[in-house]
Amino acid sequence: MHDIKIAALIMAAGESSRFRGCKHLAMIDGAPMLQGVVNQLHGMVAKTYAVTGAWHNEIEEAVLGGELRGLQLIHNQAWRRGLGHSIAVGVAALASKFDGVMILLADQVAIQREDIAALLSQFDGQNIVCGVYGDRRGVPAVFGTPHLSLLQKLDGDRGARLLLNSGELSIVDCPMPRAAIDIDTRQGLENWRAQI
Repeated sequence: MHDIKIAALIMAAGESSRFRGCKHLAMIDGAPMLQGVVNQLHGMVAKTYAVTGAWHNEIEEAVLGGELRGLQLIHNQAWRRGLGHSIAVGVAALASKFDGVMILLADQVAIQREDIAALLSQFDGQNIVCGVYGDRRGVPAVFGTPHLSLLQKLDGDRGARLLLNSGELSIVDCPMPRAAIDIDTRQGLENWRAQI
């Protein structure tokens, strides 16, 4: 696994309409939500990227101001086309530079380093390994080189989950109950803060 060059691609392009603001920069335990995900990836992948969209200017400002560290931004100006399109844009920017791309969501706040390690331990550079939670496959998921072209064809609001649950691909499942927790609303954020 150590010879395999993997990029992490954090999806942070959406409008967060239910949150009514830029949830990616909402503070959790003294750091922006997006930084928390970046921190879990530190030292485990070759490079970390975030696909931005609706809140690109705010997130870029946080990077330039030093509030966000350890990631590079890929701006999807057509973010309104949905999560699938943002994945396609991000993977297209990275496919030729890496042996695999790991897709994560910026609001999966409960994911720990051991979850990432479990995913990567089963990745061989050619296969697909994905989290399983709530009786379904979903991201985090890492895709090897042969499958990156499929991700580049995604469009609309349907993300990688459609591919992962299509039954058409050979996929290694990695139980990951913590991946079921994500933040959609301000109340959800308050509930999470109260738990940690």
